[in-house]
Amino acid sequence: MSSDVALVHGDVSNGNIMMNKNNQMFLLDWEDAFYANKDYDLLYWLTFLSQKNYKYDDIKDYVSLSRDE
Repeated sequence: MSSDVALVHGDVSNGNIMMNKNNQMFLLDWEDAFYANKDYDLLYWLTFLSQKNYKYDDIKDYVSLSRDE
């Protein structure tokens, strides 16, 4: 399996993302998970940015977490 392939969530949207009071992020609802390019979830979520008024600060933690190896 290529190093670019990973288990991805498959349905990253604001309804499936929660943060606790310590700013730890959690993804809920993993029933659509599958193996794909490791950037799939980030790109899927970014499709929602065009529909709402998000700012860079809204996604920077998610991006940094997706790049941790």
